[in-house]
Amino acid sequence: MTTVSEDVTARGAVLSAAVAMSVIAILAVSFAIAFASIIYVGPLAPYAERGIGLALLGGIFLPILTALLSSYRGVVAHLQEVPAVLLSLAAASIMARVPSHDVGFASVVTLIGLTSVITGFVVYLAGHLRFGFAARFIPYSVIAGFLAATGLLLVLGALSMITKQEINVAHLSRLFSPGMATTWLPWIAFALVAVIFTRLLKHPLVLPCIIVLATGAFYLVLTLQGVSIEEAGQMGLLIGPFEGGDLLGGLSPTLVVNADWAAILAQMPTIFAVAAMALLGLLLNISGIEISIGQDLDPERELKAVGVSNMLAGVTGGSVSYHLLGETTLANKMGVTGLAAPLAVSLSSASVLFFGASAIGNLPVGLMGGIVAYLGFDFLYEWIWLKRKRLPPADRFIIFLIVALAGAVGFMAAFSVGLILATVLFVVSYAGIDIVRLRSTAALRRSSVERSAQDLARLEVEATDVIIYELAGFLFFGTANGLYERIYGEFKRDTAPTHVILDFRGVKGLDTSASFALTRIATLLERSAIKLTLSGLNPKVKTNLLRLAEFSHSVIIKDTLDNALIEIEDAILYDVVTEESVEEVLRTLSERYPSFDFSTFATVVSLASGEALFLQGAASNEVFRLVSGTLRAEVATNDDGPLLVARFLPGAIIGEIAYYADIPRTASILADTAAVVLRFDLDRLEGTSDGLRLAGEFHREAARHLALRLNRMTVLLQQAGI
Repeated sequence: MTTVSEDVTARGAVLSAAVAMSVIAILAVSFAIAFASIIYVGPLAPYAERGIGLALLGGIFLPILTALLSSYRGVVAHLQEVPAVLLSLAAASIMARVPSHDVGFASVVTLIGLTSVITGFVVYLAGHLRFGFAARFIPYSVIAGFLAATGLLLVLGALSMITKQEINVAHLSRLFSPGMATTWLPWIAFALVAVIFTRLLKHPLVLPCIIVLATGAFYLVLTLQGVSIEEAGQMGLLIGPFEGGDLLGGLSPTLVVNADWAAILAQMPTIFAVAAMALLGLLLNISGIEISIGQDLDPERELKAVGVSNMLAGVTGGSVSYHLLGETTLANKMGVTGLAAPLAVSLSSASVLFFGASAIGNLPVGLMGGIVAYLGFDFLYEWIWLKRKRLPPADRFIIFLIVALAGAVGFMAAFSVGLILATVLFVVSYAGIDIVRLRSTAALRRSSVERSAQDLARLEVEATDVIIYELAGFLFFGTANGLYERIYGEFKRDTAPTHVILDFRGVKGLDTSASFALTRIATLLERSAIKLTLSGLNPKVKTNLLRLAEFSHSVIIKDTLDNALIEIEDAILYDVVTEESVEEVLRTLSERYPSFDFSTFATVVSLASGEALFLQGAASNEVFRLVSGTLRAEVATNDDGPLLVARFLPGAIIGEIAYYADIPRTASILADTAAVVLRFDLDRLEGTSDGLRLAGEFHREAARHLALRLNRMTVLLQQAGI
């Protein structure tokens, strides 16, 4: 048994859903008529009723089909303002070149249907190939400029609808001819009032109420002035009258045959612009819907749903449609679930199309123009005024430029110029980014080979003239020229380099001009007898670089930076004799500490090639010194094989970090060749004076080794800005 409060709540929910469905239905039909009316102006005005009929016809099946195929059944899909603006420009262009108005009407209808089919195919293909993300690469400033320019064109289109004359920036003076202001000024005022109140009062019923009040005020003024509906229609104040009240009268498949296909094909850039903007707008609306309803949508499925529905709608001459952010959010917030909202849109379109043509004909044309102007002013306010505080001056300039050019020379030219300018600004900004992640020398940036303290000290002195540039990012003409300037600046230092290493491990790609810039670098270094080594080239970058660049045979290419450093270090230490016998090491120590028995803490370990000295994770009880042979350190990974992290040459100390930190071994040590190692158990040193002095010497040597390594890392981090 339900309580009174539960019953009231249920009735409230039903009422809320009914109001939401009514509002959505009214707005959908109003915008469909308005967007169709913005296309059928000027010479196309006599065909407006059939254009509205086609728009409503597409609005019957498309919302239901889109919702059924969508990942969210409550989505509302319908006509959009951006395609309508672009198609209105294309329609005007077609009417300027066709031999008759009838041919022009057939061409425009065919253009709209063809645009919907192509847009549907493009959007579906983007979903199928998972290319939807590509539309998000359009710069934000260009998107903002596009939306602001759309707002300007919507306002100009609204003025054309109301005055029934072509109004653009060049013809604004027509608005102030005698008696003209009273025609458009009240409806522009209505649009501005609608913007103000919908911005101030965040309630879904605000706009419908303003529309109802404006409509009532219009008829009240007609009554007070004694003007009948018939006289208002003759005065051009109404959408109609429609002859016979049939919005589909005169429409047939023969329109495709009668169309001027040469004029249609000349609008292919506009068609693909509509497809691109529909794809971008759909992706933006999907993101907005997800945020507003708190539910994830499947972008690929949404793209396919809109693609299929637009291809089918295009066959009947329907215009491009996709997800409506506002109506979908309104339905969700007011408890309208499932197919109820899209069904309301479909039923309202069908009702007006088949039963309400005469009623629509009596609607004020200024109201439709005012609704379009409301959208235009809202766009302009959002993207020119509100967003200005968040955008840098360069982006604001691009937005204003696109708007100005759209009004002066055309939308596509404005969009193209804006995109080019944004790209140029991006290139200039990116060129200012230093592609050199780290500049160091071989004295600091060591290879993975662990050497004796004497060898390390010698490298600190003799490897300072080996300059290393570790690069990151994308290498193109801007960043490559910056790299050339950096290397050229090395000649101005007190000591010029003898060897330059360019490490490409962090480089994701390069263009043709960057390859030629690298050729200039190689030539510059070769003239000064400076060696050049390129390392870390991934297969794609290496292929492109070697194909485009003109390197001499003196340029060295290594797989990794570590390989390059190993070769350079070996060349510097070519005259060093590192191996010595165990007997020589122990005899030297015995001569220095005659009273100490080395057998108490030093053990000789002989390893065959491939044999392990110790394994990762073992206890750290000893420290080792390599006497002869070579060892390697490996770390186990989750991949197929272990990761090589270091190599050891005679004289190197092994295991000191884990020993001093009292942690398990961090890597496994294996013999690359037959090797002899001295194992020192420092805990077994006796408390004799020689034992204590030996322990102190050993700890100092290990500490010096660690301190030098720490100092190198500190300097490297400082040079990297960390």
